[in-house]
Amino acid sequence: MTLWWSKWPLIYLVVYFLDFHIMLPWQPISVVGIAVAFYLGF
Repeated sequence: MTLWWSKWPLIYLVVYFLDFHIMLPWQPISVVGIAVAFYLGF
């Protein structure tokens, strides 16, 4: 039961200590962000 509520902080802690970096290209993320901004603006 304890692992149920502490699962995500435990995963974040392990990822932080292992120094695992996820490399994402910024162009698709920015295009999606701009599209969502226009959608929410109208």
